[in-house]
Amino acid sequence: AIPTENWGDARLHKMLGHGNDVVGPTGYLMKTIESKIVKLSDRERADVLEKKSTELAIQQATADLKDWDKANRSSRTKNKKDLEKKKDTYDTTREPTLAAEIIELEKSMKASDAERKTKAEEVKRLEKLKGTIMARLNQYAKKRKVEEGGIHDLIEKVLIKYEIKRGAYHGGAFNGPHLRRYMEKAKEIFNEVRIILKNNNRGGDMDANDIDKLCDDCIDLLTTIDAINTNLMEWYLQWDERAKKAVEELKVLVRHAAATVRRLGMSVTPKWTLQEDHCVSNHVRLIKGRYGGAIWLDESYVEVEHKKAKVLDRRVQGVLSFQDKQHAQLKIEQRSNNPEIDAEREHNTRVPKKRKRTKGDAQRQAKKERREEMVATAQSEAV
Repeated sequence: AIPTENWGDARLHKMLGHGNDVVGPTGYLMKTIESKIVKLSDRERADVLEKKSTELAIQQATADLKDWDKANRSSRTKNKKDLEKKKDTYDTTREPTLAAEIIELEKSMKASDAERKTKAEEVKRLEKLKGTIMARLNQYAKKRKVEEGGIHDLIEKVLIKYEIKRGAYHGGAFNGPHLRRYMEKAKEIFNEVRIILKNNNRGGDMDANDIDKLCDDCIDLLTTIDAINTNLMEWYLQWDERAKKAVEELKVLVRHAAATVRRLGMSVTPKWTLQEDHCVSNHVRLIKGRYGGAIWLDESYVEVEHKKAKVLDRRVQGVLSFQDKQHAQLKIEQRSNNPEIDAEREHNTRVPKKRKRTKGDAQRQAKKERREEMVATAQSEAV
């Protein structure tokens, strides 16, 4: 078996991911505080409203551009082909009516291109405006997090009181010992945090009951994650009656934690899926049936399963690619039996007829011959 200090770090790493998903700098708690609780200045509130209106405008402008493309694609393609056909096939100097038609087609295509360009530029302008607004909102959030006496400062003081500090790296996420303290003292911490949130609530999005529920959900998740990792340590260290009981509790805890994560709308990261689908059932079976003792299986198990999944993905992708090729071949066969497409193919692959020689051609040929004669004379004189 691998020493405890070697596999304990990997288990701790998983716990860090789960804990920071809940209370980390970009976790569920902080996202909720930023979006629904903190008081916004008039300027920031106006930017939030402008961001929402800009997003709606982008959706509308993008939909308009797609609808325009869909409505005009066939006519634009037809006009382009007609223009090329008339330019390549006919002598416009002898048919003034045809020349006028070509000029009219070119004007129509330029107007169509200009209209589409205007719509596309409007989408780009709105996306650039949204980027500018988002940059301002990010600056407001950064300033709020370092503001003396602000909601984030008050929460940090509560954490410092319990000897919990954010790490200097990884964007201020909690490291192992500090996150473990956070989990062990979750109830006491959130009993103080809920008072801070209620006193600094902007109102409208969350009331006192909603804040209580937010804090209770965080307590529930943190204590569950702590219990999961405690029970894992129990049955990893030795396989006895207490470890067997821990495993039965572990299954319930993992399912409960994963269900809570989904209910709160949090992102179900691979770490959560690993705990729910693999760690309990597969690892217990392997330890009981094959090894008969404590051994670190997560890293090797995940690597093997990852390789199996990659092989399966390649097979599925191969099947999908084969289906796509079959579908494309079917389309080719259908097109080959279409008389209109056959006629168009013959037109596009035909050898163009030589146009009749005109007076202008003769004049250009005479000028070319005179130039060549002058060049030859100059070269002979130089010699």
